[in-house]
Amino acid sequence: MSLHGTIIKLSPDKYGFEAISTHYAEPISIRHVWELERVRTGGYSYCRIDDAIGKPATCTDGRVSCYLGQGNSLTGDMSQGGSTKAITIEQSPIPRPKCRVETRWHNGRWEKYTKAKGWQPA
Repeated sequence: MSLHGTIIKLSPDKYGFEAISTHYAEPISIRHVWELERVRTGGYSYCRIDDAIGKPATCTDGRVSCYLGQGNSLTGDMSQGGSTKAITIEQSPIPRPKCRVETRWHNGRWEKYTKAKGWQPA
């Protein structure tokens, strides 16, 4: 199973992998950050590691990969593979959407109730 997130810059020479998910039972957003080691780029043309900041990435068993476009990619490893602990775990509330109808938190998202269609994503 893979984890989807983005590449972020932790300090001038350190990079990380950030994944944001939602809690299914409560309106809470959870942000995890893992530090990457041995970050490198490769491909058909010149590219820098900073080109990957903010781009979507995938983590499988502690190995992060990010496609940069034009045949270039970034790869990085977590220090202990898939069992690496996150260096940052933050929780923040997800605000209720502004609707004139009844709303609820259901299966990790806000929903609104309409008479015609029932419960719909808000």
